[in-house]
Amino acid sequence: MTESPLLSEADVRLEVERLFRRQHRSKLLALFGRGLPGRFELDGFGWQIVPTACELDLREKLPTPGEKLSSGSVYLVDWVEDALPLDVSCRLAGGRIYHVARDARLAAVFGARQVDPGLSSTAVARLVLSGTVDGLRKVTGLRLTRRGLWQRVLEARFGIPESAVTSTAEWFRWVRGSQVGPAFARACETDDLLRAVRREAIDWFDEALGPVGVLGIRAWELGLAERVLQALLLLVAVEQNNDPYLRGLVNGQIAGIAPGLANEVRAAYASGAISSLLEAMLSVENVDDRRLLEDAEQHAVGSGASMLAATSEWLPAGHKAREVALAGALSVFVDVPSPEALEALLAAFGRLSAHRLDRALRRSEHV
Repeated sequence: MTESPLLSEADVRLEVERLFRRQHRSKLLALFGRGLPGRFELDGFGWQIVPTACELDLREKLPTPGEKLSSGSVYLVDWVEDALPLDVSCRLAGGRIYHVARDARLAAVFGARQVDPGLSSTAVARLVLSGTVDGLRKVTGLRLTRRGLWQRVLEARFGIPESAVTSTAEWFRWVRGSQVGPAFARACETDDLLRAVRREAIDWFDEALGPVGVLGIRAWELGLAERVLQALLLLVAVEQNNDPYLRGLVNGQIAGIAPGLANEVRAAYASGAISSLLEAMLSVENVDDRRLLEDAEQHAVGSGASMLAATSEWLPAGHKAREVALAGALSVFVDVPSPEALEALLAAFGRLSAHRLDRALRRSEHV
């Protein structure tokens, strides 16, 4: 037998409204499903929701034949899905058990009237209809879209606010601050439905935020957001260095810095959005961010790529190298003043000032 759906009062109400648009001789209705007892009104007429445990229970709860009814009854039947004994079914509206359409159930959860085509057959919809996700926000319009469904499930089930999926920087900022990703990954190992939801979530993040979105959710479930940012810093540093050896060295180090995420890191870097992501996320004034930069530099130095760190516009070694270059240009200008030496001095000062750490370091020196 098919697993019976968990029907909410909204599900039942919507189905009663749909079925009784045309007149039925009986105000007794059987729906395939399970749920809690309840009462509601529709067009001034009262209805009660009556769960049943078996055929005998249903027979006991049916009114006696000929009894005058002041309200209708919806019997929830989860012990059989198709046929009831003839003497029971002949007393029910339509003479049968009705199955609530999954589209209608999904729409009812969110206070909608329609859902996007194919949405109700997804794993995330099955998760919602399982009744295990609390606190789902209603939609503001009449239609439940794929994006609207995901935004609400991410918020209610995983604590990911809608604002966190508005941009790659906001998404990665949230990922970096969350510690629950590995627990979700472990839960997926033993739960087929959650595992299917995870696959769909990766696809959705790819559509919504591109490769950086996918990298974010993978880093979240592995607890490697900090490591991913360090790997991206090194890849960005490669842009300022044309040495093929260093480029190959860093590419080979990515798997060690962010285990299990090398392909996702490279795909995100290839998207061309990483420089702006780092600029939006990292602040050299922040202690944690400064530590992250130092850790990224240690990866470069430890792998034999010191030159890469020295050319970086983010890493401390890059700032130190520009300081040394400025000192050299100043020494040349003092020893042999010339327009060319002055131009070189100003260029060296400009490169130092352009380093991400320069303003913070100079401020700390003054203090």
